[in-house]
Amino acid sequence: MAAQLAGSAHQGSTFFAHGIGGRQDLPISFSLVLAGAVAALVVSFGALGWLWRTSRLRGAAAGRALPAGIQRVLDSPAFRWVLRVLGLLLAGFVAVAAFLGPDLATNPTATWIYVLFWVGIVPASLLFGPVWRQLNPIRTIHLGVSRLLQTPPDRGLLPLPRSLSYWPAAVSLFSFTWLELVAPDRATTPVIRLYFLVYFFVHLLAAVVYGSHWFDRGDGFEAYSSLVGHMSPLGRRNDGHLVLRSPFNGLDALVPAPGLVVTVCVLLGSTAYDGFSSSATWVRTTTSSSLSPQALGTVGLAGFVATAFVTYSIATWLAGTLGTGSRRALPGAFVHSIVPIAAGYVIAHYFSLFVFEGQHALILASDPLVKGWNLFGTAHRTIDYTVISASTNRRCPGRRDRARPRDGRHLGARPGSQALPAPAGGGRAAPASSAHDLLHGWRAAAALHELARPSAQGHAGRTTLGGRAADEGLLHPVPRWDKGALSPTMG
Repeated sequence: MAAQLAGSAHQGSTFFAHGIGGRQDLPISFSLVLAGAVAALVVSFGALGWLWRTSRLRGAAAGRALPAGIQRVLDSPAFRWVLRVLGLLLAGFVAVAAFLGPDLATNPTATWIYVLFWVGIVPASLLFGPVWRQLNPIRTIHLGVSRLLQTPPDRGLLPLPRSLSYWPAAVSLFSFTWLELVAPDRATTPVIRLYFLVYFFVHLLAAVVYGSHWFDRGDGFEAYSSLVGHMSPLGRRNDGHLVLRSPFNGLDALVPAPGLVVTVCVLLGSTAYDGFSSSATWVRTTTSSSLSPQALGTVGLAGFVATAFVTYSIATWLAGTLGTGSRRALPGAFVHSIVPIAAGYVIAHYFSLFVFEGQHALILASDPLVKGWNLFGTAHRTIDYTVISASTNRRCPGRRDRARPRDGRHLGARPGSQALPAPAGGGRAAPASSAHDLLHGWRAAAALHELARPSAQGHAGRTTLGGRAADEGLLHPVPRWDKGALSPTMG
């Protein structure tokens, strides 16, 4: 009923697997898809092959140092503690809403986690670097526990095995994307509480056992922020100075490690599955299958992640046939070229979701316990849909912002060419990029096909948080969660 009211009031608007409202505009024609894919392939890779024949990247040695006064402030213990306290306050705010607030669509917990945190971590890291390392409340709590135990925070009970590296982060990120896209009642506070309680104790215990270095590559959110942070213009040079740098140099400083490729493929595959899960094909499969939606969704999510990994690995191995060196090491050598693709897909997919539902999250923040409060003076505000122009929003339509994946792919193509093995006998490595270029081209065509494909709207099994309809007073009385369904009912 609530979803129907919302749909009738806002044409072109729908609700999706995240439990967050999104915007849908008309798709483009398939002929434009093909034309765009061909143009993207010819122009981007032709320009790359002719204009960038040798590497110009300096990696961690690059960058112009910030003024000494700014460096002292940013590296000062006081500033770091300001960020740690801010992280604790934000986490505490969400925890209060999750544990003490009612399980209603107007509870801000799900919107803050799925929009401000999960989507917002990408632009924050792109602008300021690996910000979650400083804000991470679990790292700060572990620091307090270490001081109580009078042990150095970086020294655990056991040495951290090098073979683990990014594998825990890959598992952590896959578990969260499963929660976000597949889990039953995923927008309800009991489910969110349970997930983050388990997440908190698992990573806190791991840090006690292995030391604070666990968070660097074991905590999925911190690893995610660090990977995206390599593209930030603000970075740290290998001499320890904070610098302004080219994002390509930041990517070139990314060191291959076990589990890193899988971690990035989890991000790529989960975003691709998120888009496909709203298609008419997937809806028909879900409704006609004997499997439960959760079982089918788990298989689909894992399948998309596996497909991303397999296609990427095959492309890099094929690229190695024209060069020298071990082909087994090639996926790790190329991995920095797909980090911007993953980040670009996230931005393209969730741009206007973040802009519009981010406002909704701030509106709900004034009343975290749903008692009629107006703590921050935002409770009576409405979402401003004019903050993005109509033309921009048509190019980036809502939660399915499919028009811009090529931006991330172009960024990935340039540093990717620097990882190519040199052909036998010397010379430039450009010919060896053919298979790798095919990978990027396939992703470009797939992204444009995603843009052209209309999504199924209003199908069963989608969760809503009220979205725009709740904000604009269309859902009265306030919807409550029906524990036997995935959509709010009137009560």
